[in-house]
Amino acid sequence: VAFASHFLGARLAALHRDHPDLELELVADDANLSLTRREADVALRFERPSGGHLKARKVGEINRGLYASRGYLARHGRPQGADFTGQTVLGFGEVFGHSIEGQWLARVARGARVPLRSDNLLLHLELAAAGGGLSLLPHYLAARTRNLEQVVAADVTRGIWVVTHGDVAHAGRVRAVGDFLADLVQRDFIGMRDPVGGVTPTRASAYADFRAPLPCEPQREEDGANARAGVKA
Repeated sequence: VAFASHFLGARLAALHRDHPDLELELVADDANLSLTRREADVALRFERPSGGHLKARKVGEINRGLYASRGYLARHGRPQGADFTGQTVLGFGEVFGHSIEGQWLARVARGARVPLRSDNLLLHLELAAAGGGLSLLPHYLAARTRNLEQVVAADVTRGIWVVTHGDVAHAGRVRAVGDFLADLVQRDFIGMRDPVGGVTPTRASAYADFRAPLPCEPQREEDGANARAGVKA
């Protein structure tokens, strides 16, 4: 949801300028739609998909850091090494608590007070900016708020994958959306690095290294965007 709202939203206007006859339904949800069952034609995923004759290309990587507002740091100071005693950390809920992000946070921020848990990254962003505590955020999201400073760099990385089903991958409307999304991620994040950017672009030609069908779909991801593309009659 955060990626779709804070990165994709305003940029989709360029897609409609280039393809005025294209009708697009964007579904931003933490639960993935099934490409195999044709619930969507194109998807952005944050784990490499595996399954059901899917074609995928990796277009970038999202990195994260532990962030806090300047006001919070003035009151509580920075964590001293591995000692988070006296610090307040914004935790994750049942879904992300078991993810690689949740596991990293539980391992690193031992001894911290965790007054609130949520899987909503936009809520994390607002609370951290308001001085509510330390929050593990993607760099691209934290960079939107000047009040936040990175306290700890997190060794947590997720790839960004543009995914389509093999049966429709070469349809004109589907390829137009997939190419647009791939170019968008690579172009708009090019040159951005920790802690300002946080997305490392990976150059790849369309589907070049995914010629064979992949064996099964991923279970659940941090958040994703699913698109169903169609052409006006």
